[in-house]
Amino acid sequence: MSHIFLQRNGTLTASTGVASVTLNFGDGILMQLYVKAATGTTTFDISLTDINSIKVYDETDIVGTLNDTSQLPLYNNVTLAIANASVDEAFTYLIVVKER
Repeated sequence: MSHIFLQRNGTLTASTGVASVTLNFGDGILMQLYVKAATGTTTFDISLTDINSIKVYDETDIVGTLNDTSQLPLYNNVTLAIANASVDEAFTYLIVVKER
């Protein structure tokens, strides 16, 4: 059985240390969450919140880059949020989801 992998990527710019984007995946398994600050010494927090406002992923005190390949079920829309960024700058993101 083959699987379809969906990916969403883009750039978010933090303002007052905060940025977010809502993405639609349907039902699937998060395979990779990659977020990179423009500056390697920037600290920030990352969260994913589902359509029911439940925080399903939360990682704090990241320095520079997060590259998480742990597998996590996702349902419908998720909001990727950057918070507590030490610098207002651009963040590049990539989210890869395997459809179920």
